Amino acid sequence: VMDWGLAHAEARVGADETVHTLRTDERERTHQAAFSTLYGEVLGTPSFMPPEQARGAHDLVSPRADVYAVGAMLYHLLARRPPYARSAAEPSSGEVLEALLAGPPTPLGELAPDTPDELVAITEKAMARQIDARYASMLELADDLRAYLEGRV
Repeated sequence: VMDWGLAHAEARVGADETVHTLRTDERERTHQAAFSTLYGEVLGTPSFMPPEQARGAHDLVSPRADVYAVGAMLYHLLARRPPYARSAAEPSSGEVLEALLAGPPTPLGELAPDTPDELVAITEKAMARQIDARYASMLELADDLRAYLEGRV
C-alpha cells in the first residue's frame, strides 16, 4: 500500500516547509478530503490510516498499518462508503481524523447487512484498533481471503 503523493512530498520537503502540489490544490477546491493526504505530523490518507498513524505515533507504524489500510479498502468496497464517513456527505479530513480517533467506524454488518459473515470478520480483523489484534502480515490476510473465495471456512 503506497500513497504516492505522500512519498513524493516526503522526498522533497523539509520539516518546516509548506507543500503546494496539484493534489493539495485540488483537495482545497473539491470535497475529496476523505481521500486526500494530509501533510504534517499526521501523514496518510485519513479514511485508510490506522489509529496509531492518526495519533502521529510513527514509532508504532508497522506492516500492520498496511493490513489496516487494505481492511479499510475492503470496508469501502463492501459498505460503498469509506470508513468513518458518518453519512452520504463527504467529511473533511479533520472530521475523518476526529471520528477515527474517537472509535471504530460504523460496523460493516450495519451498513452492508448482506455481506457474508466471513468477509465481515476478515475486514474487522484487518481493521482492528489494537495493533496486535490485526493480521500479522498481508500474507495472513491473503490466506483468509483465499480461503473465503475457495469456500473454506
